[in-house]
Amino acid sequence: MSLKILLITNFFPPANTVASHRLYSFARYLPEFGIDVDVFTPERKGTLTYDLQSIKQIHPYQDFSEINKFSRDSNYLRSLVRLTGLVPLFRYLHNQIYLKGKSYFLKERIQSYDAIFISFGPENVLRLGQYLSRKFRIPLIIDYRDLWLNYLFSNPSLFDQLLSLIHISEPTRPY
Repeated sequence: MSLKILLITNFFPPANTVASHRLYSFARYLPEFGIDVDVFTPERKGTLTYDLQSIKQIHPYQDFSEINKFSRDSNYLRSLVRLTGLVPLFRYLHNQIYLKGKSYFLKERIQSYDAIFISFGPENVLRLGQYLSRKFRIPLIIDYRDLWLNYLFSNPSLFDQLLSLIHISEPTRPY
């Protein structure tokens, strides 16, 4: 008997990011162990030329924003607004992958999966995975790929810190 998992990710080839390489490896090699994988990810442009023919992808929307851009904001007012937590709050409330995932996965679609697999971070895939897992009572497998606490390049707002505490403090129930 083979297992079937739903892999939820923000980044997948052809997007050229570390996360894309990592999640492609899961989707590519898990079938060799009898685990079928469907990938739920936004459609993105990119330069990775991996063979994706055998991987079923579900693209709920297109996201062609720049993903490998690191920049400092020289605008003092914009930096101040970012520290208030208003930008993360807006992104939390209007997050595409979470909102599209909730509406896409009706009970008939999600029941064919034995587990939901996410690679954390970012927070939005954890949020969607947690929602689907609890709503449909499907086990959630979390791959923590980054040390998200004490991350040297992060400057979380007060809202980000509170959100992390909410997700951490919620009890997990075994299935």
